[in-house]
Order: sequence, then C-alpha cells, then structure tokens
Amino acid sequence: MAINLGLNIRTNSKSSQTVSVSASSGVTLASVSSTNKRLTVSATENVAKELCTVTFTAGTNLYYSKEPEFVQNFTDATLSFTSSVTKNSLGRVITKTFVISATASINSIYNILTFSEKINVSSVAGVNNSVLKQIDNISFDTSQVISSGENRLLKVSGKENTQFSVKLTRSSDSKTYDFDTGSFTTSATTSGTKKITSSGVVDLPIILPSSSVLETYTLETTADEQSLSKLNSSLQDTSGSLVNTLTFSQATSASVTFTCVSANSAYTGTHGSKPSSTAISGEIKSSSDAVNFIQLEPKLHTKAFKKAKSEVELTDFQIITTQAMSGSTTDTAITLTAANDQIVPGMVVTGTGITNENVTVESISSTALVLSGSPGGTVSGTLTFTGSGPDIIQQSTGLLFSVSGISDTSMLADFVINDVSKTANADSTGTAITLANAEDDAVGAVVGVYVEQSTTTNSANANGRLVSAVDSSQSTIVVNANTTIRSGQVITFTNAGRVAEISFALTIIQFPTKNTTVSIALDNLLTIDPNWS
Repeated sequence: MAINLGLNIRTNSKSSQTVSVSASSGVTLASVSSTNKRLTVSATENVAKELCTVTFTAGTNLYYSKEPEFVQNFTDATLSFTSSVTKNSLGRVITKTFVISATASINSIYNILTFSEKINVSSVAGVNNSVLKQIDNISFDTSQVISSGENRLLKVSGKENTQFSVKLTRSSDSKTYDFDTGSFTTSATTSGTKKITSSGVVDLPIILPSSSVLETYTLETTADEQSLSKLNSSLQDTSGSLVNTLTFSQATSASVTFTCVSANSAYTGTHGSKPSSTAISGEIKSSSDAVNFIQLEPKLHTKAFKKAKSEVELTDFQIITTQAMSGSTTDTAITLTAANDQIVPGMVVTGTGITNENVTVESISSTALVLSGSPGGTVSGTLTFTGSGPDIIQQSTGLLFSVSGISDTSMLADFVINDVSKTANADSTGTAITLANAEDDAVGAVVGVYVEQSTTTNSANANGRLVSAVDSSQSTIVVNANTTIRSGQVITFTNAGRVAEISFALTIIQFPTKNTTVSIALDNLLTIDPNWS
C-alpha cells in the first residue's frame, strides 16, 4: 500500500562550513527555511525508501573537531542510514556524508533530524606570512540563546602580539557588555585592548542574562590598527576592514493555545459550551519531544448533534486572524490599516461585502492585500483571515506540529459522540414514547435526541427504531415503528447525542515566533439538529 513519507532536515547556519541536502530519486525537496529542508515522497508500506544525501564540508583550513551527528524525532517511522568521511593529511575529518532512508507503516510526514557539529581551525606549519599581526579565526557560538540565559566563550586566535578589542551590544536597550563586571551597562564599554600571547589564542567569557523579550546581540571584534594588527581577509566585514561582526538572538517563550471555534450560538450561554482551551509553552523556534494529550468535549444542554464527517482531518486545524482595512472598495486590491505578519497567501477572507465564496489572499505585502477574485460587494470594516492545515499554519506563525489518534494511530484523532440514555416515563404502545427528565437534562427530557439520526438500541422491544420527531414540551419522541415500552425502561439512543469527545496526541516540532492560537473548527465536525430553536 502506498503511504506518504516525509523528513525534515535541520542544520546549523555557519560561515565555516557548507551543507548540502540532495533529494533521492522521486523525492520532493522543499526549503522551509535556510536551515530547514523538507523531503516528501510516496513510498511503499514497510519498505525502506532512500530519501536524501546530506553532505557537510568544512571551510578552508578548517576541520570537524566533533563530526556532524544528529538527533531524531520520528513519528511511526524507522530510520536507516550510511555515512562516510573524508580526512585531510593530518587525519582530521573535513567532509562527512550521510545517505538516509526510512521505513514506515503509515503516513508519517513530520519526522525530523537535527544535526550538530563543531569546527576548529587547522594548524598549518611552515607557511610564510608577511603579516606579523593578524587575527586568523574568531570562534563563537551564534546559535539562539535560551531565555534563561547562558555562559558562552569567545575565542580569538592568531599571530602572537596581535591586538584587538571586542564590543557586545544588546538591541532592546542598546546597552554594551562590561567584560570586567560581566553585565550590561549604559556606559559605552568594550573589552579594552587584548593581546594574543604565544599560546595563539585569547579566551573571553561572556555571561548572557535571562530575558523576557526576543533579544538580538551584535558582537564586534576590531583589530588594533595602531599596533599594525589586522583581520584575516575571510573575517572582514568589507574588503580591508578591521571589524568582524557576528549577530545572534535570544529566545523568549511562546505559547500555543488549542481552542474550539464555532459560528453556532448553540455552544454558548444556557444552550451549551465549548471546551476549555489548552495551552503549551516553549521557547520560540525550539522543538520538543514531549507528547501532549489533548481532550476536548463540546457539549449541548438544549440541543443534539451528529457527526458532520467520520474523522478529524488536518484541515480542521485553523489559524484565524483579523485586520481592519482602510476605506471601502469593490476591487480585489485592498489597503489594510496595519501590517499583519500572520496573513499569508491562501487564507480564506471573509467580512462585510465579501459575498462570493472561496475568496482567498492572492498576495500580501505590508498593508497591500490582493484578493484572489472579486469580493462580490463593497468590502469594508474588519476582515477575517482563516488558514486551514499545518502547512498554512506554519507559514503564518512558524508553528510546526504533528498529531495522531490516541487509541488508533491510523487516525488523526479519536472522535466519538457519547450515546444518550433515557428512561420511559409511562407504559406506551405505538410510535410515541414519553420520557422522564434525566438528572443532566437542562431543558426537557428529549435533549440529545436528533431527529432522523438517533437510533434506539439495547432496549427490549425497541431496538433499531429511528427517531422521526420530538416534542420537547411534552417530553415525547416519535419513532418509525410501533413499539411496546414499559414505565422505567431504559432506552439508549446512538448515532447522535449532546456530548462529543475529541482526543489526540500532539507534538510541537517547532514552536512559533510568538503566542499562537490554533482553532479546531467544530462546524466542520458536528452538525446541530435544525429542529431545535
């Protein structure tokens, strides 16, 4: 049987190496970002499929002090791979190649491999260099700093007696780092002049404090021109420059909230209720192996619902955002009052004056919005933008997640409507049955019974009867065949009810760049009996 198989390759962005990812035959390769590549292919169930080749190559005069390796986060797939290395004359690894295959028994598209490595400068003996004072290499971890803070080490290596200074600036308040106190200060502080000794290296520890906001840091290493020191040309910001600049960021946390939405007022007030929202928090752009079990129970107090479809689908997960527009128009070109980075092409657009169906975002640039087709009327006011499915959610927010059923891994989610049990209030013979009020019936004894949907079961003389009508004022139902019922007899109604259970297991593959709400569209899943007011 054919299945969909996928793999996300995550690598580090470093100027000291090149990384190439090439797709194997029949495999589609897409760039999610500069450091995240996605491979997808239609594969055969339980048959190994070669997906890609990943090659790491160290820069000139560099080598891998720690060979490239990866950690994996797989969902219902098994990884296999081969690797090979190339070494220089000193026996140091300068390239490493992985050929990666995977085997799965079900659709598995959000597998992820995260690679890591360490690179050092090679020692080259006997090279004649006319530059007596030069910085040859600057080593600093520019990966994202965790929100709680980190200690990191700047290593500046080069020729003996080379002099330089270092300046570290924080974006949120423009403060600079004091290398003596290990803190940021309003004063313009630097490391002061540092000199490379006979060891060939200067180590400068840096203490990065905790932060509640997304920080960006700028690290400038400047060669001392007065001492005739300079930078290796590969380190220069511009030709002949004395400055090397590195930037890196610090994460803050972001929450992902899962909630249920519906345009039907039956889930509000005395009529019913939507489930409470569930929030999961983590550092922005980070990944987590944690499996979060989410259980949702939409309820009706005065009505009944049935399944609108048999299973929960990925398109039932939505991102919804709103934005006001300037003026009004009947055209496809719209000017928004402000930019909204959650609006992306493909989102469905609704609002005043949009009378045509399936009007979507054709393009968006800052406040300039173009619709995919004629709105049908005069558009004005605040527009609502709805994107369905993980792909468009990722484009809109950066959130990448996977879901699966808890009890049945072949399904996206466990999705059931609880049966309704009622008690006959009197003896009856015929098609009309009078019911007693149950303890949890907020309004009337027939709550939870759906006309032309609910079917009786597990009741003597009343199995397989279809409910054809209800009378809430008289606490009476009508079934499609004569039935003998005794007072106190319990009758179970199936295929519809007043309580639904939606359960799934969710893994955050990548947290979004800011707080994000993912909506589950109840109107896609449940249909409310129109016979109820």
